[in-house]
Amino acid sequence: MKLNMKFNKNQLQRYTYFYFLIVTIVLFFMSGTFVSSELIEEEYSGIYSGNQRVGFTKVIFSNQDNILSIKEHSKLRLKLLGIETDMITTSEYLLKDNKIQSFKFNLTSSDINLESNGVRNGNELLVRIKTVSGNSTYSITLENEPIVAPYAYRWIAQQGLEVGKKYQFVMFEPITLLMGAKLSEQIAVIEILDREIMDIPLGKYETFKLKINYNGSESDVWLTQDGEVIRDKSTIGIIAIKEDEKKYEDTILSIVDITEKTAIYSKEKIKNP
Repeated sequence: MKLNMKFNKNQLQRYTYFYFLIVTIVLFFMSGTFVSSELIEEEYSGIYSGNQRVGFTKVIFSNQDNILSIKEHSKLRLKLLGIETDMITTSEYLLKDNKIQSFKFNLTSSDINLESNGVRNGNELLVRIKTVSGNSTYSITLENEPIVAPYAYRWIAQQGLEVGKKYQFVMFEPITLLMGAKLSEQIAVIEILDREIMDIPLGKYETFKLKINYNGSESDVWLTQDGEVIRDKSTIGIIAIKEDEKKYEDTILSIVDITEKTAIYSKEKIKNP
């Protein structure tokens, strides 16, 4: 794969931060449960930084004629390098027998607009991406069948939720492809640590506590027997919690300063930065 991506300094910084941010919180958008034939089911989570509600994600599952459709929509209100913006992502996946058949993805924020889509052809995934530098197309050989991000926990539930078990698989997340990463290197490692009762405003749930490591970023996730995420906590302190969408549909979001959340502070002065 060869991409011709040219950015000015500010755009490059924002793309870098966006990549880090998505990799850090992508697991928030993996929640949901499988649905029976010709049913539609929705899952909704609020995203928090401390006590401030800074975003949300919604996932819609529909299953018809052995084709599973997964549609996602998320919004995160943030400050990025001093600029306040809404990061909005939408995606759609079609799966058959757990295998990706096609996808569409879009990310917008301020002056950034990233798009990608792809269609399966045998053991190849034909991908088209669109950035500020123009359009590119390429083909990915699916050597190890990837698991799409919003279906990952359902897949784990199918394998068996048992304390002490560990799973490793290739995670399919479009933003990593847009940033030029190799699909074969996008490895997720998930370990089932314990069973816990998770108490959230919607009620109490019997859950399994999981430790997730994806691209070097870790999260703690509390998952039901059916593969539904009740709570998700990242290492940078951002938390996703299962909620009732109607209760929060008109809520004004607060702002999280993602630069402060991800900065590494030093006591030493850099003489020649």
